[in-house]
Amino acid sequence: MVNPVMGTAAMKKALILFTVWWVVLNLFAVGVFFRFRITEPDTAYGWIPPESGFFPAYWKGFVDLHMRWDSGFYVWIAADGYYPDNAAFLPLYSGLTWAVERVLAWTTGHDFDWWDWSTVAFVIANLSAAAACMLMAALARLDEDEPTALRAVLFLLLFPAAFFLTTVYSEPLFVALVLGSFYAARRGRWWLAGLLGGLAALTRAVGVVLLLPLAVEYIQPRRHWRLERGALGLLLVPAAFLAFLWMLHAQGLSFFDAQANRFGRPLMLAGWDALMEYAAYAGEHPPALVNLMLDLTVTLLALGISIIACWRVRLSYGLWGVLVVLVPALTGLTTLRYALPAFVVPLACARWGRDPSVERAYVGLGALLLGYYTTLFVQGYWAG
Repeated sequence: MVNPVMGTAAMKKALILFTVWWVVLNLFAVGVFFRFRITEPDTAYGWIPPESGFFPAYWKGFVDLHMRWDSGFYVWIAADGYYPDNAAFLPLYSGLTWAVERVLAWTTGHDFDWWDWSTVAFVIANLSAAAACMLMAALARLDEDEPTALRAVLFLLLFPAAFFLTTVYSEPLFVALVLGSFYAARRGRWWLAGLLGGLAALTRAVGVVLLLPLAVEYIQPRRHWRLERGALGLLLVPAAFLAFLWMLHAQGLSFFDAQANRFGRPLMLAGWDALMEYAAYAGEHPPALVNLMLDLTVTLLALGISIIACWRVRLSYGLWGVLVVLVPALTGLTTLRYALPAFVVPLACARWGRDPSVERAYVGLGALLLGYYTTLFVQGYWAG
């Protein structure tokens, strides 16, 4: 294991890399917003209404460029709390937005309007993305040399759905918490790993399955199942999610009912029917077919790399990659941004990227798809 002090140096370089990437990507986003004027309704999914309000996309400011689709739900929860139509979203990202807004309102002496809420949420997401890159470098540095660790950060930033790291979505916070939880586990700080894992489970529901790879990380070097005091901290992961369900129940709301009724997402094991229904729709709508094929390709690649990484990289990392990709798919969701938290994918590719041909292939394809999905997102089309 590499001295953690060396990881600190890699973290600083990762922050610089993130800053350069952020500036370049956002210059690109602004450029494509003004250069391309998409006016046709999106038919990537049958449920997208033609009057969704995103076509054509009008300039409402830099922050608004990063607000599409689910972004409004997070701001809504932060400003007004939970209702039957928004109970499908986990509370931590919105809760942090509310807390920061309250502090700012108290210090400045005035309440924020909708756009101020959005700005706070945007800043939190982007700071979380910067933290995620630094933690990615630190985690990779525990086993890899510095060039490989920084390559892993670059590959994370060139993942096709990486634009979501800059948006008003919960993905940046979730990725940072997952990486922080694994880093704490690798350092033997099990209560901290459980706390960060619990916070991840309050950011996205799939975070609950962090308990399994963290348990593997705990058990593997010990080769026994005996529960010691430190390992009890890992129980914070499911406990946090259960606490959220109880909170909603106390308000007469249900996370699972909202998922099924508001968004048409079954609890589990109905993914095949949902996928077949979407495939039938895609057969009649070329935009949907392209969307489906790209999502499936990236999802299956992420799943395959995660499976290989169970043996070639680290069992707990690979298991997390498999679970974070597979669990949403069981409900029919193959959206590629759900593969973004599978940090083992860029990490494994970074290791293999010591071969220049592998590095060039990843950078070329990743940058191409990242630009493609960024263009779709800022124009108001469905993008991952």
